[in-house]
Amino acid sequence: MAKIIPALKESLRYVAPTTIYCKSKEEFDQEIGSDFIRNANQVTENNEEFLVGLSHGQSPSGAYTYILAHYDEILHPERIHYTCINSRLKRQRGLIDVMDAISFLKALIATNKINKDQILGRSLDRENIEAYKDGLNTSLAESLNNLNKKGLDYVFLASTTTGQVAGITKNSTAFKSKDLVVIVKDTAEPELTYTPDFLKKSARIAFLATKSEKRMPLAWLYYRWGKENESPNFLRFIDDVKSRMTVFIDDQALTWPQVKLKRASKFGDTHITMANPLLDDLMQSGGMSGMLGTIWLIICALTFGGTLAASGFLEVITQLFLRMAHSSAGLIIATLVTCGFFNATAADQYLAIVVPGRMFRKAFEDRGLAPENLSRALEDSGTVTSVLVPWNTCGAYQYATLHVSAADYAIYAIFNWLSPLINATWALIGFRIRKA
Repeated sequence: MAKIIPALKESLRYVAPTTIYCKSKEEFDQEIGSDFIRNANQVTENNEEFLVGLSHGQSPSGAYTYILAHYDEILHPERIHYTCINSRLKRQRGLIDVMDAISFLKALIATNKINKDQILGRSLDRENIEAYKDGLNTSLAESLNNLNKKGLDYVFLASTTTGQVAGITKNSTAFKSKDLVVIVKDTAEPELTYTPDFLKKSARIAFLATKSEKRMPLAWLYYRWGKENESPNFLRFIDDVKSRMTVFIDDQALTWPQVKLKRASKFGDTHITMANPLLDDLMQSGGMSGMLGTIWLIICALTFGGTLAASGFLEVITQLFLRMAHSSAGLIIATLVTCGFFNATAADQYLAIVVPGRMFRKAFEDRGLAPENLSRALEDSGTVTSVLVPWNTCGAYQYATLHVSAADYAIYAIFNWLSPLINATWALIGFRIRKA
């Protein structure tokens, strides 16, 4: 076991951040909002400025709403300054009924809780991302130097389903930078983000774990052998992580995706909606009508195969294969080839098993071979190769369900095409060939 799990150095002994599990959304929002207000008062009461990094997206929406409603509990709101930890992506724009970072700042200004000068980098040119990055690096560095601070006082962070924090993807190029702000091109569009090095200097980090589909990044965060240069693992490597970072987990983050079944009519469309959008497309179907194409193919294959069997055509074809079987190994290989042939011509797995089994049974008995030799040959060829034939009922079912052609997945179905080859090899060398 010691060779599999790396040993930890004494200086890197595992320490987890403080974790708060909330049983409802209201409790989740209140815990985060109260934590923010408490820390803001602790810092500003000492006549210090309080620098806050806001996160975009939906995860902190409820917390922002709570803070806005309880802003009068902050003793010195004039000493609080805000910035966004990354640029807003296209998918995060135009959110309806969501209190995101921009909406939160607009609401604070509109209600005179802060003025525009309390937004760091407000006067910078945002149209040119390169110029904005340089300007933000300069102005933020000057502010930190004037306030005698190394990092932000409070940061809201959350992760995507792939482990991205702010603009930092799992193996982001931002890990190589010692700047405060960088432009990363790890995703479809360039993104401005605070670097991991700078975020780790934050006095307080609130990590928001929401939604069931984000359970994997949450597990990565706590992973004992996580790496310091991967997201979101890097957050756990901040000094004194237990007191400086709290993970707030909502009531959905540790649950399985919720499944909702909707039927338009008795025979119409079937919609299975899951919490994970990646699974939604997989679970959509056309109900009974959506499977009719596959059902027709199965019926046609059974009719075609049954006609060939009843008319004696299959028996004639089988005799051709039997003439090539001059030994026990030849008989087994002939069975394997026949099953594959029927999967391709009769287009049905059942016929590829039953018909050769019935045809070759006597030949196996005549050679003194145990029935399990025939059974194994039928399984290793008739059963497992059916999905490799696109027009076979099995291959058609895979395509209708997964929308992946047999021609695309065949190379990866190693077991399916390797099984008959191994069986043929064993037959040639006489390995595990039992006698009756």
